[in-house]
Amino acid sequence: MKADLKRRPDVEASLTRAILDAVPHPVVTISDDGKIVDANVAAEAFFQVSVPLLRRRPFSEFVPFGTPLLSLIDQVRTRGAPVNEYRVDLGTPRNGGERVVDIHVAPMSEQAGHVVVMLQERTIAEKM
Repeated sequence: MKADLKRRPDVEASLTRAILDAVPHPVVTISDDGKIVDANVAAEAFFQVSVPLLRRRPFSEFVPFGTPLLSLIDQVRTRGAPVNEYRVDLGTPRNGGERVVDIHVAPMSEQAGHVVVMLQERTIAEKM
C-alpha cells in the first residue's frame, strides 16, 4: 500500500515541495521565456516577495541590471551543462543592498530551456 501512495501525483508533488522548501538556499526554476516557474521558501526570503508574486514576473525584475547571472542562465541553455559563479553581488534596493552570493545554474533535462538557479549567500566572514 505504501508503494501506491508514492505514485500518486498529489503525494509526489507534496513531497517535492517539502524537499525544495527544506533546502536552506534560494532555489528558483526559470522557464525558457525567462519567467519564474517556481521558487522555494528561502527564495521568498531572499527576494522579499511571495512565491505567487515571483511566479507572475520575469526573473530579470528581481536581480540587478547587468548582473552576470542572466548571461549564466543563457550559457546553461546554450551548452546544456551546469555552471557556477562565485562572489556575485545580487543586492538591489528591493532586497536590502549588498547580497554577495555564489551562483549555481543547471539545466532541467525534463523541460527544454528551463533552468534551476541556486544562490548560496556568502557569510559576513567570507565577505571580508
